[in-house]
Amino acid sequence: MVFRINDDNIIASGTSPSISFAGVTTFEGEAVSVPETDIQFTITDVPSENYSASCLLSDGEAALKAIIPADAGSYVLTIAIVDSNSQYTGSSQWTFTIK
Repeated sequence: MVFRINDDNIIASGTSPSISFAGVTTFEGEAVSVPETDIQFTITDVPSENYSASCLLSDGEAALKAIIPADAGSYVLTIAIVDSNSQYTGSSQWTFTIK
């Protein structure tokens, strides 16, 4: 699975990151089609895991914005192929902090 943060996978201090879906690839690098209903976003706080929220890419931008936490703390964003997809598997994770 390939995702891009901003245009170059870099978040500079003081900038607002944007995450865009760049596609799903096999281990060999071949592009494959995975339905948006099979791509899940989950945000969990670390280390306590008291906060956890998820939505699917197919739920749209409003659902994605709704799972973004507001409280200060450290969090992990996980973007993954859902377990029910028997053809593909994989995930990517990013840690971020809200101050």
